[in-house]
Amino acid sequence: LYWGMFHPHHGTPTIAEAAVELADRTDIHFEFVGEGIDKDAVVDRVEAASLSTVTFHGRLPYDELRDTVASADVCIGTVSGDDLALRSLMNRVCESLAMEKPVITVESPATDRFESGVHLLKVPPDDPAALANAIERLADDPDLGSRLIEQGNQYFKKNLSKRAIGERLREVIQSYV
Repeated sequence: LYWGMFHPHHGTPTIAEAAVELADRTDIHFEFVGEGIDKDAVVDRVEAASLSTVTFHGRLPYDELRDTVASADVCIGTVSGDDLALRSLMNRVCESLAMEKPVITVESPATDRFESGVHLLKVPPDDPAALANAIERLADDPDLGSRLIEQGNQYFKKNLSKRAIGERLREVIQSYV
């Protein structure tokens, strides 16, 4: 599942190309949720490949988006090599970890805090073959997905939750008092 804006720094064309590479895997279904400047090109690529394993949704109300994420087997952060993507930890990554979902996202300075294969899976930027491989790994190894869910969610709670950030902020403020 990918959700968000179809902007160049999110890598939606790379996700579409990974779907093309996995066209024979009818057990793997891709869902895209959102709108944006790259959406028409992504839809055109999927239609040109006659993929029956891809579904597009527009923007969803938050309760429907929550349910869509909850039903996903895997969530994709960003897979772009764009400078913004490489410097930003996308909300999708944190939200997916919080919702106990396995995550695939780009290898970048922004994701250095995570250990690939422990908290989530990292792929090189703009690499549809690597993304397809990571998706296949999760489809073929449910134990890997379970481990990523457990370790990724624990990492989120310890380091990225509101409570964890609030505690760190309190410590910083108290250090100046």
